Amino acid sequence: MEKVQQISVLGMLGGYGLADLKNRNLHTFWMKIFLLEGLFMNIWAWRSFSGDLIWALLPGVFLIFLSKITRGSIGEGDGILVFLSGMFLDAQSVWQILCVAVFFSAICALFLYLFAKKEKQYEMPFVPFLLVGYVMQLAA
Repeated sequence: MEKVQQISVLGMLGGYGLADLKNRNLHTFWMKIFLLEGLFMNIWAWRSFSGDLIWALLPGVFLIFLSKITRGSIGEGDGILVFLSGMFLDAQSVWQILCVAVFFSAICALFLYLFAKKEKQYEMPFVPFLLVGYVMQLAA
């Protein structure tokens, strides 16, 4: 079951990472499919509504909340994908992926601001950094 979860998250972040890079728009159709798959896998593994599941979903809820209070400066789709990752992974993994993604996106933003002369309001896709965080976690 763990390999299926890894492949699902890799496919989800990989596919949405490319979409985020290409047109900075995350369509919800596949999100709904991943949500159904995550629900099925949690019920199958008897993980439903356990403490670990709630802690694993919390980072996504936090990002969705930040998206609402920043009026979209942080994409709601990013929060939904982190939430969906929590459906497949344990809490520690989700937090690690999010921390790595924030770290590398900050470095990239600093580079773009200093050397590529991008404005502070430049919108940078975040899902590719989530993918980097997940691949780094898989490699560790």
